[in-house]
Amino acid sequence: MTTTVNVLRLSEKFFIMARPRSHKHKDLPTGLVYRKDRASYVFTRIDGSTKNLGKDRKRAKSLAFKYNSTYRVDPELYHEVSNSKIGSEQNKISKVSIGELLPTIFTKIAEDKEWSTKTLKGHQCRFNVILKFFGEMMPDSISLPDVNLFLKESNPTDSKGVFNRYLGLLKLIFNYCVSDSIMKNNPANKKIRRTMIAKDEAEIIRLTTQDFAAIHKHAGLQGIQWLQIAMELSLQTSHAVNEIAKLKYIDIEEYISIQRDKNKKTAASRVKIPMNYELEDIVQRSKDGIDSPYVIHFLRQRRYLNRPLAAGLEHPTQLRNEKISRAFSDARDELRLFDHIENKEDRPSFHDIRSLSIQLQEASGHDAQKRAAHSQRASTEVYKKGYVQWNEVADVVIDWREQPDKDDHT
Repeated sequence: MTTTVNVLRLSEKFFIMARPRSHKHKDLPTGLVYRKDRASYVFTRIDGSTKNLGKDRKRAKSLAFKYNSTYRVDPELYHEVSNSKIGSEQNKISKVSIGELLPTIFTKIAEDKEWSTKTLKGHQCRFNVILKFFGEMMPDSISLPDVNLFLKESNPTDSKGVFNRYLGLLKLIFNYCVSDSIMKNNPANKKIRRTMIAKDEAEIIRLTTQDFAAIHKHAGLQGIQWLQIAMELSLQTSHAVNEIAKLKYIDIEEYISIQRDKNKKTAASRVKIPMNYELEDIVQRSKDGIDSPYVIHFLRQRRYLNRPLAAGLEHPTQLRNEKISRAFSDARDELRLFDHIENKEDRPSFHDIRSLSIQLQEASGHDAQKRAAHSQRASTEVYKKGYVQWNEVADVVIDWREQPDKDDHT
């Protein structure tokens, strides 16, 4: 048999002995007190457990009012509730909208996962879309139809890649919510990732040395020396724009020291590339009189000098990855090199310089895996796809003619 207790009496048990409140805190809801020793507001639930609600008075009062309206009744409205309900109160699903909780959850995920800068930036953009869609919903009201609608609206082009990236982050966020008792279950776990079909090698369009030379020359004619330097460094080091943009002069002595951001937790991510005459020449040409710690740099226009730096930048002369990549793509399209490819996303980008570098090294008999900071050989092989390989074979003459018998010559 389920026993019942008087909610009012249980409430009185915990509050009748409380100190008289100061004038400043007399308007606080039942259960909420300000603790000077903690310099924060503390709320006592009907089962006697407490919850620190922080220093924000307005937020603490709002949460307390919401709680009391559900679980703590006025004496005139006394009714009986079961012990089982009171005992399980700590596990009640949050009564605030999920939008108020998600920023903290996302910060926790980012700290646990230790994403690279590029990955974090992508997830942050997707998280903002998720927050905008689900923000006003109550955690336990989110269902599979809501997830389906979100995945449809956030992916108007019906891209499998975009679908999978949003679904992956949504599953991760909701799993953390379940773990923290914010949600009872994760409706996104019922969704299945879409199968990605790898492109056939014949469909992959790669950058050639002729393309590289044409774009490099065009950048020079346009006066964009920093793009030329960036292209040359990427080709000689086999590294992507993310690493090239962050390269500082202090990283260069007898070697160029590069740590790849994407797999920074692995030993393979740290590479020391010996300085040779080509790299020496590139670095020297980059020193154009602009006072900058970065090898790839430019001088901002005067009207922008007093503006705050964009997110991710540490110095006024530093270039963002996107600016370098966009300058390359603009030069490529101005030359109309790949106009036959309608979708610009399928045209070779700055990142394809890394592929070209790996292919040229492998073709000359050098293993590019370590230089490219790949943990696995399979990753290096991916970058070689799309290039036509000619295999040199032995010099052999195949004699197909019928040989006369020796007796015929006697």
